[in-house]
This record gives sequence, C-alpha cells and structure tokens, in this order.
Amino acid sequence: MGHCVWFCRLRIWDATTGEREYVLRGHSGQVTSVALSPDGTRIVSGSDNTVRLWSAFTGKRENVWRGHSGQVKSVAFSPDGTQIASGSSDLGHALECNSREGGAHTRRTF
Repeated sequence: MGHCVWFCRLRIWDATTGEREYVLRGHSGQVTSVALSPDGTRIVSGSDNTVRLWSAFTGKRENVWRGHSGQVKSVAFSPDGTQIASGSSDLGHALECNSREGGAHTRRTF
C-alpha cells in the first residue's frame, strides 16, 4: 500500500466556529466509516483492517482493534455506548468491541 497522505486522517471541526480542532492520524488506509458515541465523548473510525477509538475532546487514541482481514466498511456504537460493532469486506465476519479503554473484542462469523 502506498503512503497515505490525505484520506487516512480524520479531521475534527468546531461546528460553531468552523475552525479545525485537531487531526486524528493512525489509519494506514482510507477511512471508510466514522461514528460518534451516544454521549458525544468518543469517536470510532474504521479503515484498512482496524477499528480505532478516539477521545472526542482531546483527539487521543484510546484503543485499536485488529481482527478483520479485509477493509472495515462500517462502524457503530450500541445505544448505551459500551459496545462497538464493525463490518468489513472479509465476508461474513464482524468484530464486537468493548468500547471501554483497553476493551477486548470478539470476532463473529455469520
């Protein structure tokens, strides 16, 4: 995979002022999905074969889950914000991640 310059980053903007707050870096491929936690404190993103959890206030990366063999296409928080589901192009597999810092993940086959 080539050097990722533009699409591997998430940019966080202040919706009131329009100013850029910070840039989240770490994915090695195009970011394909982003979700905000129900309480607004965390961001989950999907790309390459990873799911990453970030603080919405500081931009600090809180966790990285590896388990997909294909590009992550979709990420979502559970209604209470404690679980993250992700789907990818690895045909019939999904990750269920505990969104608490250091949380484990389970790979499920469908």
